[in-house]
Amino acid sequence: MERKSKFINTKIEVICNKCKMPGRLAIRLRQNIGIECYIYHGKWPLVSKHSVSCNDYKDIVDKFIKR
Repeated sequence: MERKSKFINTKIEVICNKCKMPGRLAIRLRQNIGIECYIYHGKWPLVSKHSVSCNDYKDIVDKFIKR
């Protein structure tokens, strides 16, 4: 069973629109679902993740994904 999900960690610092704190943007491409964006805060092992709308970071997402 092949995994149909691709994860791109952009390592670009952005301001999270949920908690207004800086974090690193990551993009997940999922077959049949589309793209999901997450923002990771903190360094391992104390990492928190927020799921955010990709439209808010569209200019960054478009650089990494050719739609």
